[in-house]
This record gives sequence, C-alpha cells and structure tokens, in this order.
Amino acid sequence: MTVTVAPREVVDQVHRASRSHGCDPDLADRLATEIAFCEIHHGGGIAAWVGLVDAGDGRLAEAAHGPFRLAAAEVVARSTGSARLTFDPPLPLAVIARSLRDLERRGVRCTPGVDSAAVLTGTDPVPSLELALGEPVRAGNSRSDGASEAAYHDGLPVDRTLWQRLSDAAADFRLRGDPRRCPRAHFLIAAGKDSNVTQVSLDTIESTTHRALVRHGCRDDIAVHVANAVRVAEGNGNRICGLYYLESYCRQLETGRIDGDVDPVVSVDRPGTVRVDGRLGFAQSAFAAAFPHAVASARANGICGLSVEHTHTCTSLGYFTEQFAREGLLGIGATNATPRVAPPGGSRAVLGTNPFAMAVPDGEGGIAFQFDFSTSAVALGKITMAAAAGEEIPSGWAVDSEGNPTTNPDAALDGSLLSAGGYKGYGLGLMVEVLAAGLTGSRLSVDVPPLKAPEGPPHDLGQFYVVIDPSGYSGDGFTERLTALAATIAEQPGARLPGTGREAPDNVNLEPDLWEATQALAGD
Repeated sequence: MTVTVAPREVVDQVHRASRSHGCDPDLADRLATEIAFCEIHHGGGIAAWVGLVDAGDGRLAEAAHGPFRLAAAEVVARSTGSARLTFDPPLPLAVIARSLRDLERRGVRCTPGVDSAAVLTGTDPVPSLELALGEPVRAGNSRSDGASEAAYHDGLPVDRTLWQRLSDAAADFRLRGDPRRCPRAHFLIAAGKDSNVTQVSLDTIESTTHRALVRHGCRDDIAVHVANAVRVAEGNGNRICGLYYLESYCRQLETGRIDGDVDPVVSVDRPGTVRVDGRLGFAQSAFAAAFPHAVASARANGICGLSVEHTHTCTSLGYFTEQFAREGLLGIGATNATPRVAPPGGSRAVLGTNPFAMAVPDGEGGIAFQFDFSTSAVALGKITMAAAAGEEIPSGWAVDSEGNPTTNPDAALDGSLLSAGGYKGYGLGLMVEVLAAGLTGSRLSVDVPPLKAPEGPPHDLGQFYVVIDPSGYSGDGFTERLTALAATIAEQPGARLPGTGREAPDNVNLEPDLWEATQALAGD
C-alpha cells in the first residue's frame, strides 16, 4: 500500500529523521535533498534511508558525507583525467543521486552512473565509482522534467510502511526539539503581550516563504535554499535580510530581474580554485551548488578561494560563512552592493556598504565565534527601516546630498553613508570591492542598479570566500589557541566573542502587516 506525499514533506521528514539518528543540520540538509531527488526521479530514496538506519548507528551520518567525497574525487579527476572513489562499506547511490546527475552535467562521467540500476532502485549499494572526464550531459531542469512536474502537482506515492518508519523518526526529533527545524505551527497573537505583535514559528515562516517564491515563478528546489536563508535570518533577529526582502524577491521574479529557474554552473579548473556562475539567479542556490566543491578543495589543499559570480544579492553573508565553520573550516566572505559610501573627501558614492564576514570552527562541528558587518558605519537596511518607521538615525551614520551630517533617514538615503572608522573603514571597503567585483568578474558597486526595484537589470553581483582548513596549518594548536582566547575574554565581565551563545527561538514576533503581506504573497 502507498501514501501520497508532497516533495517538500519528503525533504522535511528526511531532515528531521536524520537529525534523530545523529546527523548534524548541514549533513541532514544534504541527505534530505539527495533522498528526495532519488525518490522523485527513480524511487527507492526512502527505502535507501531506512536501509542505512537498519545497518546501524553512525552508518547514516557516514553515508551523508557521500556528496562531499564525490566532490573531492571530482577535484582529482579534473587534475589527472580520472579518479576512483571507494566505499567501505558499500554506499547506496540514492544518497548521491542528485550529485551524480550534476557531475555528469559538468562533464565528469561516472560508472556506475545516474542511469544505473543502483540509482534506479536507490537501494543497491556499490563498493566504488569510476570518474572520468567527458562531455557535459545536458538535461532538462526540474520545471520541464516530467517526474518533477508530476510530483509537485500530484504528490509522490511512497510505500506506507517506509513512510511510517521515516515519520516516526521525524516525530521523535520534533519531541526533542531543534533550533533550526521546529514543529510546524500556525501563527498566534501572543497572549498577554502587545496586540500589535504576531508570533510566528520559524517553520511556518520558512514554508510560507517557500510557497510565495514558487507562486511567483521560482523553481521548487531553488526556493528551498532561499526560504531557509530567510528562516535563519529571522531566527537570528536579522530582520533586514529576512521577510523584509520577500516582496522584492517575488516582484523581481515576476519581472525577470531574478531568474528563478536557472542551474548554476560550477567549475574547478585549478586546485584550490572553485568558481560558480549563478547565471543571474539566486545567490543561495549558486552557493549550495559550489559548497561541497569548496569544502573538498579546502580539505585537499589547505585553503580554497570560492568565487560566486553573477547572482542576485546574497543578503546575509554570515548565512554562508557559518556553513563552512560547521564543516570544521574557517570561512571569510565578502560582497558588494549599490553605491552608498563616498570616499573620504569625496562627494559621490562609489562603494557599497560592502560587508564582510568570518565564521570560526570550534573543532566540534560548531561555531567558536562569527561576525558579519558592513564596512560602512551602518548597513543601508537600518536606514531604510528607520525611514519606513519614521524614526531618526544616530549622528555619524550618514551625510546628506550636500555632504552635511544628518539624522534624517530620508536625507541620508538621498546622500551617502559614512565609512566605519573613517580611512580605516574606507580601506576595508576597497578590499571587499576588489574581492567581490574584481575577482568574481561581477559588477563594481558604482555600476550596481537599485537592489529592491521591481524592474531593471539583474543585480549581477559577486561574493568571494576564503576557506581555510586549520588542520593544514597549526593543527590541534588552532583549537587550543581559540580556547585560550575565549577564556581570556570571558574573564572580563560583560565581554564575549561575537556571535557566541546565539540560539534561534522556536517562534519570533512580527508586525501583523508584515505577516499578512507574507501570507498574501504565498496565496494563503
């Protein structure tokens, strides 16, 4: 007997169920994407997941590293012409089905490959893969693919017993709780609190954002990445990069400023150099395509430069750098934006707010500390939100169009922001400009069009990441020195490392108008 489920339910249930069996959030995300892809296109994905669980504790988490190992093998294949990847114990190809498809699209042939019986059933483990350079295989995207279209419109028929096994594991994880994936709930007016505040679960924010994006023309699998970024931003209290951006995303999808139906192109032409052409689509999906390659490259070479090219604005850089830290890697990121900052002594804005971010691993799969801030005195979004709220801004944030200091947010928007720290901040802003525009071949800030206007040319922005494997340098001494640094800071009352002790709540408070607008975008 079968039960019909939505593709998104498969992703959610596999993620939660994998967490209940010991996978960290990033591995669970990767595993959920691969299993759902296999289930949609070949069947057998959920059966493969259950088989891994039955094989014993730790087997699931071990298998979830499959995409990263495949990416590392691709680096070798591109350097030598071929590579052999062995699995002990053998690996069900269901857990790398999508990665195999993407690899062949990039011109690396695998034996067995995406058309093998092992992938078609999803449950037959293989002991090894042979990789060799070949011609790229062009395939239809999920919008034109019959299997995906049928799944998204009609649902997926899955074995009832297997689905119950998966659901039971997911329910167990819901009971124990998780800061990133909390139980789905409808929004509530917080009892006994301000009646002008609406309390909404992060799960509801993510699912509603996903529906809104798809409704306005974004491909389902791409919307998954963007919706998760919105969720994380709201959970961190980063309102500027959360739902505040959703209407802009939706309107620009409608007008074509964002291509919501494009596959990024990843290239690894030299060791330690990973590039991804976002093809004027979302930065989140471009980063996701390149992420396993950057991780593999950093581990193989000690350091990697990841160039994310020609994308929509990435909003929060910290969302991306923290993913590297959870892999045990130090991540530093930079991006530019619409010109808002004039050089010292100048009168015309030539730089964006040009943020940079760094996330540092703690050696245990977590984040020791992280920061993400603009090189301007303040992020532009804080001024636009002040203008929308009719509030003044602090002195020292901006100057008006005549170059005079101002506390009026509207005058600041007509003028220029100030660099943080004067010449020092100006120098950092130039550094970010060179990394984000010069190395990626994307737009200079001075050429970036207004980011939130519904119509106009694509953003065509770049982000550049330096990814470092500490084990390739000081080894265990890295974590030891971090621990000593943190202890020295913690000795001082009120002092702490940035970004520490932060845990996303289950629910967040939103303005009712914002939430109503979000639901309207989703068609609720």
